[in-house]
Formats: sequence, structure tokens, C-alpha cells
Amino acid sequence: MLITMTKSFFLSAPFRPFFFFTAIMAVAIPTFWVSIFTGHLDLETLFSTSLVWHAHEMIFGFTSSLLAGFLLTASAVWTKKNPFSGYKLISLLALWVLERIFYLLPVPIPVALGTSALFSLLFLFFMTNILWGNRRNFKTVLPVLLLFFIFKFFLLVGDFSSHDFLYRMGIHGGIFSIVLFIVIFSGRLIPFFTKVRLQTEIKEPTWAHYLSLGAHILLIFCVRGLIPDFVTAALLFLALFSNLIRFYFWKPSQALKEPMLAILHSGFLWVNFGLFLYLLTTLYPDLDYSQLSLHALGTGALGVFSIGMMVRVTRGHSSLKMQSDAWDLAAFICVNIGALTRVFIPLLIPEYYWNSLHWASGFWTLGFIIYLFKYTNVLFKK
Repeated sequence: MLITMTKSFFLSAPFRPFFFFTAIMAVAIPTFWVSIFTGHLDLETLFSTSLVWHAHEMIFGFTSSLLAGFLLTASAVWTKKNPFSGYKLISLLALWVLERIFYLLPVPIPVALGTSALFSLLFLFFMTNILWGNRRNFKTVLPVLLLFFIFKFFLLVGDFSSHDFLYRMGIHGGIFSIVLFIVIFSGRLIPFFTKVRLQTEIKEPTWAHYLSLGAHILLIFCVRGLIPDFVTAALLFLALFSNLIRFYFWKPSQALKEPMLAILHSGFLWVNFGLFLYLLTTLYPDLDYSQLSLHALGTGALGVFSIGMMVRVTRGHSSLKMQSDAWDLAAFICVNIGALTRVFIPLLIPEYYWNSLHWASGFWTLGFIIYLFKYTNVLFKK
């Protein structure tokens, strides 16, 4: 049976199983969390609270699956090598699945941590192996991925040992590592796809490119209580300023003609709105928009960029026409509506916050349900 599984088309490329489970996670985790938060479900986990479980699974569970599907597939294209498949792919996938299961069961904490470590190390090993010799991506992708996993263990160890500062470092570093990934790949993919699709050149200022990357790299380490607020505020301002300069040169008005470009632009806009909210919180602590900033970066930037890249990669690697249809557009709109509801209702009309959670979760998950409805058959069958 195992031999048959490893030869299945579903395991022929990393994006197939990992995008499938990324969509499953996108549906399951918010649904469970809203049910827990509203008192309709009691879920016991290894974590100190269900909130920590929710944060870990969305920042590190959902995202690690997305990154595995995207990076392991894209790196094979960058290096002109065969993508990981068969036994290698199923071993990585099995560790990821076991990690999700173990945090929901009363297993010994060292067993859960060991499984997380094995998944992280195997993922890093695969990426090192496939990127070896590809200098540009090796020195860009691997350090950020390593940082992402380091902050994952800060969260885990911080929660299991009741070390609040270590836990907060894990949350902050994890989400800003993801933001750095989005900024890096937005800067590569949006100009390239715009040139190919719209037959127009994109030339952004070099200084804005490097200022943006530098500011985002430093922001990863700007944990409140560790770095002075004025330093964090200055970096946030520089990141926002350089990002918006770059965005202007990416010709967003032309991208509106093509939904598969527009969704990537909207994901980048969510990054900047999240940074803006975090800047307000840093300058005016009484406002405390930190949770809204976290959700603008998570449900907004990460969610929107995820659905956009999942559709694009699935189509591009499955011999489908590289053009969105009505289902794809509906998925893009739903994820954006979910993110808008999650961030703007608490911001503008907080008295509706409780009810807005159901609408936000419903629309956001519906976007990924549409992806599953549309592409599950594509992922499983040749």
C-alpha cells in the first residue's frame, strides 16, 4: 500500500499534498478557534491555552505547509532539478501531520517537540539540497526559513516553560519572518508576472528595494521590551515608505485588469496596512492596535498572498490556462472580505466585534473551501 501511495500522482510534486493540507488547515483552524472563543467548543491541547494553540497553528502550522508546497516546488524550477516526490515527500508530509496531531493529544511534550524538530530539520535539509549551487536563492531563502523555525521553537519553549518574553519573541519573530518572505517574493513575482502578463516593464528604484528588505529584516528582531520603541517606529516608517514607493512602480492600476495579479497586489497592501497599525501602536501605546496589526498581517497579508499563490502554482504546474475564472475570483474576494471583516469591524465598530468573528471566519474559510472544491481533483489526478 505504501509503495502504491508513493507512486501516486498526488505525491508527484510538493505543492499537491501541501497545498491540499494548507487549505484544510485554513478551513479547520479558524472554525475551531471561533467555536472555542465563543464557548461552543472545549478543546484540550498541549499548550497552556487554546489561544496559544491557535497562534501556533496559524503562524507555524498553516504557514509551514504553505512554504513547503511553494518553496520545494519553486526551488525545483529555479535549479532545473526534479521536485521531491515519493518517499521523500511522504516522509516530510507525515511529520507535518504528526506534529498537528501530537499537539492535540496528551503525548509527552518532548515527543511533540521532537516531531516539530524533525519536520523543521528535514524541510531545511531538502531546501539546502535542492538549492545547493543556486547562490541567489540559497543565501536569501534559507536564512529566512531558518529564522522562521527558530522563532517557532521560541514560542513552543516559551509556552511550555511559562517564559512570557520567549513566547512573545516567537509570535513576533514568526509573523515578521512571514512578512519578510511576502516582501521578498512580492518584489520578485509581481514585476515578473506583470511583465509577462501585461507586456510592460517594471523598473523600481534600487534604493527602495534594499531599504525595504533591510527594514523588514531588522523588524524581525524588534520585540517590544527588547528594542526601544523609537527604533521600532523608525524601522516601521522606513519599511512603509519604501514599500509604497515600490508599490507605485509596480503599476497597480494596470494589474486590476488581471485578478491573478491583483490578488498579489492586495496581499502586499495588507502588509503595509498591518505595518501602519503596528506603527500607530508603537507611537501611541494607548491605542493598542497590536492584535489588529497581527491579524492584518496574518489573515490579510498571509491569507491573501496564500490563496493567490496557491491558485497560480496549481494552475501553472498542472497544465491549466494561466487565467483565473469565476471560482478563483470568488475565492480571492472571500479571503479579502474575511480579512477586512476581521480587522475593520473591531477597529471601527467594536460593539459588533463578537458577531463579526463568525462573518470573518466564514468568508475567509469559504475562500479556501472554494479552492478545495475547484482544485482537489486537479491535485489528486493527472
